Amino acid sequence: MSEKNRKIIRPKDFAIILIIILLALCLFYYSRSVSREKVTAVIFVHGEEYDRVDLSKVRGTQTFELDADLHVEITAVEGEIFFSFSQCPDQICVRTGRLSWPHQSAACLPAGVSIILE
Repeated sequence: MSEKNRKIIRPKDFAIILIIILLALCLFYYSRSVSREKVTAVIFVHGEEYDRVDLSKVRGTQTFELDADLHVEITAVEGEIFFSFSQCPDQICVRTGRLSWPHQSAACLPAGVSIILE
């Protein structure tokens, strides 16, 4: 077969690409349709439950100041919760960002504090 007769994308390749794109769109819309109304954030300090926050009921800003091994601040706003401050050196917990979906989690290991969304 000569180089001129080769096609970069054949009809079968195009069909496979189209199917993959359609599956990705279906998964995206399904994930968006899952209700976030009853998401509860559970805050743990050294593996023991410290507090539960129903994120659908948070109005305004709610801040939790924890003095575990290090000083940590957790902020809850309407539908979201996140580490807003930590004395730990690497700041991974703060850079994790805002949590809003079930099964998301964040932890500050040096302080022994974690958040898990149910």
